[in-house]
Amino acid sequence: MADESKSQQLAPKVELHLHLDGAVRPSTIWELAKKRGIDVPGSTAEEMTSIIRHIELGSLPKFLEKFEIFLPPLIGDKEALRRISYELCEDKAREGVVYFETRFSPQLLVYSGPDSGHVEEKALSTREVMQSIVEGLDKGQKDFNVKARLIICTARETPGWAAECLQLCREYSPSVVGIDIADCGRADETEGHVFHPEIVRVFQEAERCGIHRTVHAGEDGPASNVKKAIELLKAERIGHGYHSVDDDDVYQMVKDKGIHLEICPTSSVYTGSCDPDFTKHPCVRFVQDKMDFSLNTDDPTVFANTINDEFQIAKKYFALSEEQAVQATLNAARASFLPKQEKLELIQHLRAAYRLI
Repeated sequence: MADESKSQQLAPKVELHLHLDGAVRPSTIWELAKKRGIDVPGSTAEEMTSIIRHIELGSLPKFLEKFEIFLPPLIGDKEALRRISYELCEDKAREGVVYFETRFSPQLLVYSGPDSGHVEEKALSTREVMQSIVEGLDKGQKDFNVKARLIICTARETPGWAAECLQLCREYSPSVVGIDIADCGRADETEGHVFHPEIVRVFQEAERCGIHRTVHAGEDGPASNVKKAIELLKAERIGHGYHSVDDDDVYQMVKDKGIHLEICPTSSVYTGSCDPDFTKHPCVRFVQDKMDFSLNTDDPTVFANTINDEFQIAKKYFALSEEQAVQATLNAARASFLPKQEKLELIQHLRAAYRLI
């Protein structure tokens, strides 16, 4: 059994739902904070890490507060942004990931704010943020033999970002493969707070321009948000989407349209999106109904999880068989936002690795 478990961990994986600023090594956060003179809690890196990862099962806004601890050492620093992008490639390659898409909001990384000791004149532009991250990712891909692409994430609570995010998608293609929208502050995904008209306009323009779309929806909000994401924002994938099971019509829509669900098991219980009893998780039904989904880590800085941990949870609690685990990986590859030929090559690589051809 030990050999089988090790073999599965080394099997190639694909990850689609991974926040760049939520996947930074705690040791790097500590080093950057000390170098830049930015206060972080704890007297050692280990204490700081413990504080970041001490989260009780609760609400999504409480989880998002953790970012206030570790974002300041990253923001407004080109070298820091190159470093975290580069290190993410190393970390994912170590987990056996052969392709991943990582998302972030460039506007959140331009300036660390008045309390950081940095003056606004030293703020980076969004394009300087983009260039630094692309450079780090490019070097990491070469050094660690992993393929990675970016998704630019706008925010529900700041619809004014959306148009710039779309423009950055255009400018930084092919490194950027899609656009997303999430709650980047403390806003809940409540019924009355989602999908401002400007955001709808931008996402519909993205569809017309051939820019891929994924949307955080149905995480801690209702199934109706998933429906809006598909119908209004033209979503091809849904980030999380757990509450689609609460409405039979919406659930059937997701299935009939082949909408890919980016499932993050560990995240879903710690953010309060799902019942802490994994045996009651919506993914149990997703497995039974053969829904199109993948398994992802979301924010490993906080959860201390790997992609292999998520597969183990799915096998233990969701009754995911070995064959279905392979299928989930292939699902992720097919749902990736890579161009057609690159996607085909990725799928062929996985099929060969799993001895399916």
